[in-house]
Amino acid sequence: MTVHQAKGLEFECVFVPSVAASRNKRGDFVHSVFPNERSPNPLTSYQELPYEVREDRSHLPRFTGKASEFAAAVKDRVVEDERRLFYVALTRAKQYLAVTASWWYGRDQREKGPSLFWEELSRLESSGQVDVVRRADQPEKNPLFAALESRREWPPAPRTGADDELFPAGWGAAADSVIEQETTLEALLESLDPADRDRALALIDQHNDELDVIAAAVTPSGPVEAEVPRIVSATAALALEAGSKTAWDLVRPLPERPTAARRIGTEMHRIIEERVRGLSSWPEESELDEPAAQSDVSKFSQRLRRFEELGYHDRTAALLPSGEPMIELPFSMKLDERILRGRIDAVFTTDDGGFEIVDYKTGRRFEPTDPDQLDIYARALAANGLIPDGKTVTLTYVFLDEGEPRSRTWRP
Repeated sequence: MTVHQAKGLEFECVFVPSVAASRNKRGDFVHSVFPNERSPNPLTSYQELPYEVREDRSHLPRFTGKASEFAAAVKDRVVEDERRLFYVALTRAKQYLAVTASWWYGRDQREKGPSLFWEELSRLESSGQVDVVRRADQPEKNPLFAALESRREWPPAPRTGADDELFPAGWGAAADSVIEQETTLEALLESLDPADRDRALALIDQHNDELDVIAAAVTPSGPVEAEVPRIVSATAALALEAGSKTAWDLVRPLPERPTAARRIGTEMHRIIEERVRGLSSWPEESELDEPAAQSDVSKFSQRLRRFEELGYHDRTAALLPSGEPMIELPFSMKLDERILRGRIDAVFTTDDGGFEIVDYKTGRRFEPTDPDQLDIYARALAANGLIPDGKTVTLTYVFLDEGEPRSRTWRP
């Protein structure tokens, strides 16, 4: 799994391998695996769009007349982006995180070792924040070469089919002679006995028929219909049901321009989670993707006041069997032939021992559809055996802009 694919997910144990790089004679990190410092220079490469025409140009290096300084600035910018990605990788772990590097990779002729990011993490050992489990000595040579030495054979073995009954030199040699136009397939067939020749022609016809079947299968006969992925988000599943999204929207999603409303929603969910959990304010990985304009503080204050007026900041969160509170709770559920994945804003206990499943909304009020997000959330909890038997389950949309929450009782 790539780091980008892991965004928004958490795992009990996470391994981040290949945090490695080589060093040049000056001691600088070169040929780095992670961070990947390779990036095309827009001054010298057509692969990179010129910075001056990009919308984020105010955050990118500017060319001031010295190519070497600009190249260094581009590299620093790449490392900055990689550091954001590294942060995402490290924060996917819930219990155990392992970051590894190696001296040799594959058939590289040049040794590697710990990269800049690995060295920065290792400095935390003195403060007790990390444990450096092992610092292996550097082998003088790539051990893979020695492991492959016993498998090397020269001269190589003759082509397969050297003991062929029909062709004394072997069918491999006969095929080579046809490819090199030393003879023809027809001439080879004529040299065979009639019975052998008929058997060979029948095999050739059979192989040609099989090739025709393969060719027909890979040749599109009409417009390609997109298939809905086997794993989709709960939101995407509802959008498909409502007809607001198609399978193509999921197979080949187009980028969407960030909006102030979406950013406010993301920030509010983070702030509410921190308050309910009693967490410190660590940034989400999405905040590190691209610099963004500062949001209006008054809009956050208004919604936070509404959150506190409704009393949800003092509610008791339901707990998983592990003791983890059900706040921003990720889930997976099989529905028909697909896997639905999503994240529940909050689940609180009620006075009668039941659950209240809450979804916070920072936008305008709306009329829920049937089924809706909360229905899927309740079904996911039930499928995972997390709903108490015989207890009431309440589904609630909490509108932080205006109006009273909208609640209903859920029945399986």
